[in-house]
Amino acid sequence: MNNASLKISALLILLTGVCRAEFQVGNGALQLDTSLTGVYDSNLRASVDNVEDYYLSFDPTLRYRRLGSRFTTNASAGFRSRHYLDNPNLNTTDADGRLDWQMQRVDGHTTAAALGLAYVENTEANLDINDLVRSKDFTGNASGEVLVAGSNLFSAGFNYHDYRRNIGSNQTGSSTRLGYGFQGFTDGTQLLFNYSYQQSKSTDNVSDTETIDQKANSISATLSHPIYDEFVGGLVYGYRWLDRGRNEALLGLNDEQGSFYSLDLHGPFLPRKYFPKTKGTFRLSYEQAATPGLNDSSIHQRLVGEVNVSWAAREHTTVGVFVSRSQDLSISDNTIVAGRAGVSLAQAIGQFWDTNLDLTYTNADFVNVARTDDRYDARAAATYKITRVWSSTFSYRYLRSESSIALANYTKHVISATLTYAF
Repeated sequence: MNNASLKISALLILLTGVCRAEFQVGNGALQLDTSLTGVYDSNLRASVDNVEDYYLSFDPTLRYRRLGSRFTTNASAGFRSRHYLDNPNLNTTDADGRLDWQMQRVDGHTTAAALGLAYVENTEANLDINDLVRSKDFTGNASGEVLVAGSNLFSAGFNYHDYRRNIGSNQTGSSTRLGYGFQGFTDGTQLLFNYSYQQSKSTDNVSDTETIDQKANSISATLSHPIYDEFVGGLVYGYRWLDRGRNEALLGLNDEQGSFYSLDLHGPFLPRKYFPKTKGTFRLSYEQAATPGLNDSSIHQRLVGEVNVSWAAREHTTVGVFVSRSQDLSISDNTIVAGRAGVSLAQAIGQFWDTNLDLTYTNADFVNVARTDDRYDARAAATYKITRVWSSTFSYRYLRSESSIALANYTKHVISATLTYAF
């Protein structure tokens, strides 16, 4: 890279402006955010075959929000345009649209409902296959509930997703849920019954070959009881029937059915009376993979959950600790069991500086694939309030991966600097 290119790149990193305006529309507010950001990324693909570059990102977004005692609406629409200095073939323009609407059951009302829609286009490094992936994701969910005679809760829900990628697999899925809950116990105990039907399908985006085609019916019963305050424990028993498609049958995976059990603990496990400056959530259970990946038996139940603790150590200092374990379907249709642990620190220095530090460790185990990743992720950011309307933000990310496969052994540095104007 010549000196002229270096000067241009440095200038792009420092050029970031944000304009913000808000307008009242009926009982809601309309806001326009526009940002211009320059970034240096030392490893665009997050791969051993690293490619470095500088890029400029332009992100205008129109937002709408309406807050009420019972109805709330949040919506946004925008796009993200990225232009690379040395790799113009990677230039992209990605759209983003979201809608979240809620009707809460308050003030004696017996019905509640929620609707969520999202369409997101994005281009970023996928850590499962270690390459830049362009994705077009649509998700939708709707739910509702009716309280009858003060103690009988009838509910229903529907979820749908459609993930399209230029590399890997295209994945679609839907689930329908019907539920009944009895809440008439005086001590807060609840008895819940659920039926669900789920469909999942994956196809190779190049050959359009079917890889996963699953249908599952399940029923479950849950008995939950408050242990103290808002911390609740629950016992779950269920039965599941899973039908696999032709491709999985060719791999030797048969249809399966069987029982599943779970002990659920969730809620704020630190009593506020004794920990007034601390907030904590706890969730722990055994669960089956919602969509078992290739060569993953659906009867396997794995320990999953999360623990989060946030401590307001001082007026301007907040410390957080978290541990979690989850199982997901990768872009290549494999089950991934991921364990994560991390700490965070937010510190205000005087009246002008706000700083953040996040450290995360992830162990990603690809089920029935000879691959395990250990990832170390550190992020730091500092914001300086120059004046009432001007501020500058500098951020840095360090990502290191140690894997059992050569492709996923890499180091990644991301540096950005932001100049913000807000009125």
